[in-house]
Amino acid sequence: MDIIGTRNVRNVLEYKASQSGNKEFIVFEDSKGYAVSFTYREFDEMVNRHANILMRKGIKKGDKVTIHLMNSPEYLFSFFALAKIGAVIIPTNILSGAQEMEYYLDFSDSVGIITEPCYADLFSSILDKCKKVRHLFLVRTSPWYPNARLYPDATIIADEIQDAPTALPEVAYEAGLAYIQRFLPGFYVVRRDLYKRTSGSAKHQFKAGYRSAEVANWQGAIEIWDELTKHRQHKTAGRAQPFINFIFFSVYNR
Repeated sequence: MDIIGTRNVRNVLEYKASQSGNKEFIVFEDSKGYAVSFTYREFDEMVNRHANILMRKGIKKGDKVTIHLMNSPEYLFSFFALAKIGAVIIPTNILSGAQEMEYYLDFSDSVGIITEPCYADLFSSILDKCKKVRHLFLVRTSPWYPNARLYPDATIIADEIQDAPTALPEVAYEAGLAYIQRFLPGFYVVRRDLYKRTSGSAKHQFKAGYRSAEVANWQGAIEIWDELTKHRQHKTAGRAQPFINFIFFSVYNR
């Protein structure tokens, strides 16, 4: 079953969370016997919390961020959070030593590191040589230790996770572009009819709606296109209506 199609990682995860929110997604048990599980919805919310913390600290689309973690839910949270932001994920081998990690950080142009306390000393020994690294994030910290005092230069994810929003704000242009790509075929059909069969006003109306959608102003786009189809004298109204119905479905059923 192909659940991906033309969607990106964010679209797929959010789709699964909306369709199978209460179903168990992952179960993890560490070497000490501690077990935890997450449903699709819980996992997606944790990913969004992590993404919001990362963005608040300055991580943005295109930034390279190194993940240096053992297998854990936090690895997946970090991976998907970076993917949702549009950052570039740099996974590394936890067996790598200081010299290797220094090379990886420099070669990848990493601006951030997501790791855990057992590797904090490793990174402390090389960060002064890695001038491009601006952020150090620690996950899997123990609540029994004064982490903020022990790691004053790091962002302790656990200290901020509860206050982080569970919803991720849309990045207007990126959201618009992703959805525009999904209904481009319909757009071109309607635009062709507009340019062939209608007067200039209808052309401008439809183009204005398209531009609104392109920057994720969905409501503005829908209002313009819906108004356009109400004027039955426009020969494109019949062709445009299924397209607009698809917009409604795409926006309100994500």
